Amino acid sequence: MRGNELLYKLELVDPAFIEAAEEQPRRKRAVWLQWGAAAACLCVIAAAFTFHHGTGRLPSPGPGGIAPEPVMSQDVSPTVTDAAVTPAQPDTVYVDMGKIVVNKLSDDQVDASRIAYDPELYDVDVPWDKEDVAEYYGRTLTPSYIPEGLIPTNPEGAARVVIRKEDGNLVWDTVHYGYYQVFGTWEDGAPRLIDQRCVYHGFGVSASRVGLTDCCIYLYDEVTPSDIAGVPVTIGYCSMSHGPYDPETHTPAGYYDLYVAEFTLDGIQFKITAYEMDLEDVVKVAASIICPEQEIALELPEP
Repeated sequence: MRGNELLYKLELVDPAFIEAAEEQPRRKRAVWLQWGAAAACLCVIAAAFTFHHGTGRLPSPGPGGIAPEPVMSQDVSPTVTDAAVTPAQPDTVYVDMGKIVVNKLSDDQVDASRIAYDPELYDVDVPWDKEDVAEYYGRTLTPSYIPEGLIPTNPEGAARVVIRKEDGNLVWDTVHYGYYQVFGTWEDGAPRLIDQRCVYHGFGVSASRVGLTDCCIYLYDEVTPSDIAGVPVTIGYCSMSHGPYDPETHTPAGYYDLYVAEFTLDGIQFKITAYEMDLEDVVKVAASIICPEQEIALELPEP
């Protein structure tokens, strides 16, 4: 019933009834007040519930001055805050070392020199900075895993390319990155990267889209690649001799380990040449190039 209608109806009530209502015992009036107070409390609770779980604001009066009925929201699920969201953990790449195949390399492997280009026909040694290399290759070439104690020999990530003058095409795009242990300095102040046996400790990475000019010679016709994160990687090994050599028998003073890992990824040929490194570290370096944003875990075979 609207307010105006209520006032109109009250005017029609016999005054005798109103006087009789005022003469009711005080105890009954108190009971009515108690129930009225309880009803008022329930109304306050209901209004608070509607405000909290409904639209989040009190309803505005309509054109007639009467507030519309509050609309209850159907979705009363608690709000998920940023603090409740667990950050994503980096994926881990697992490599089963029991399935890594090591092919036999010849100690006469080709590690070759750069091709000579006629300066009349080619722009030789065109400098590229790190941004040029990244734009050309479209991905990082450097490994995310570097064994402890090795320092980069190309920290700027630069390269020098060769471009054919006739059509502007690249004919040499190889980028080299080295990570080696330092054994003091030379007389000119340059870091000494070889030990007293003239042996490196570390590894080098070569990458090219055009094609690497150096290659490895394997002792057997059939070469078996290993699967590292879904990429076929050919791993070779040979025991390399080092000096000083006996002047009469040419017997070496000793031998050191050399591993090579070759693979193609995203149209880029990679070659890792590792000196005096464990096979496990060679595999982790290769895996960190293949999966630069993932952690690498090796599963070692049981002894």
